[in-house]
Amino acid sequence: MARSALVLLVLLPALPFAAGCGDDSVAPGDVADVSDGGSDRLEARDADDADDGGLPPTRRVDLLFVVDTGPGLAEEQAALASQVERLVLELLLPSYDPWTGSVPPAVEDIHLGLVTADLGSGGFAVPGCAEPDAGDAGVLQVAGDGPVCETAYTAPDCPDADCPWLSHSPEHPDTGTNPLDPPLWDDFACIARLGEDGCRFRQPLAAAVRALTDAAAAGAPNEGFLRPDSVLGVLVLSTVDDCSAADPALFDPARADLGTPGTRCGLHPELAETTASFADALLGLRPGLESRLVFAALAGVPTDGRWAPGGPLEELAELVQVDPADGERLLPVCSSSRGSAEAPVRLAELVERLESHGLLDSICREDWSPVFHVWARRIQAALGR
Repeated sequence: MARSALVLLVLLPALPFAAGCGDDSVAPGDVADVSDGGSDRLEARDADDADDGGLPPTRRVDLLFVVDTGPGLAEEQAALASQVERLVLELLLPSYDPWTGSVPPAVEDIHLGLVTADLGSGGFAVPGCAEPDAGDAGVLQVAGDGPVCETAYTAPDCPDADCPWLSHSPEHPDTGTNPLDPPLWDDFACIARLGEDGCRFRQPLAAAVRALTDAAAAGAPNEGFLRPDSVLGVLVLSTVDDCSAADPALFDPARADLGTPGTRCGLHPELAETTASFADALLGLRPGLESRLVFAALAGVPTDGRWAPGGPLEELAELVQVDPADGERLLPVCSSSRGSAEAPVRLAELVERLESHGLLDSICREDWSPVFHVWARRIQAALGR
């Protein structure tokens, strides 16, 4: 695996994620659960109410992170890197839950993979899009944007010599017990800092589907990452809305009638692929096992009460406005110490379509740990008892 440092780690029982203070301790919202009073109550009810359809239990989880690599995303990528250790420990070593009176089922076998939201610009030469035809093409990334990450590492269950994902299993543990082998979350944290030179047109939904279909086909780079019996977790991290185009004219710099490149994705959703098609594609990855899909997005959800997940999408769409002080961009709807973010209308629409399979919260929260805790509990509930 990628080597960032030599460490000796002793695994202890995982502690629950700590909730923040003030507004940041509010339960992460989603379409089904916006009325709950706290993140503990939210995730406990999710675990109780989960319906696995009588499926045999699984202890395998495949987690795909779709990361925005646009300008100004370095701090968000660093924040993601800092969360992964606690997420993995929460999954592998769950603690007693006082709300349900039990310990959630533990994950035993895990794959971690990262892709960028860069799928190019429809072949058009656009400033800032280095690979206009396909960008990173949904291929799992093996190195971050820095000299400390080596580019090649292997996973024991990977068909390729240089595997593009991280893994842990009882047969091949990667949790730091070997002093010569840093834990998989250290490798992940190194890779997650992917840089800020990605295409300005971010297509996270199309990138996620491509990573799990075309790029995962036999002989393709991601072959073997997604396993047929696993719980599939997908998390999108972005400060702008999805711009997965159905019509590549959306990216054509000659189309002045569509507005500036920085505003046209929000102003012309009619040129984007429908969110219904992405909902069908993601659920279709688990035919007969739909309960084993858990999608989450951290995006520009307002934190000032103007809109909350589960609210009318029309009200969120009304927040998509051109910045009068800078006609090259849309007005941000939330901000944090890391930066600002635009209204995620399409991501919210997808979460609404996915119903109990989807989670949405604000990338502008200073503390993301409650969001990751709820995502972990949803994944554990999907494992089955």
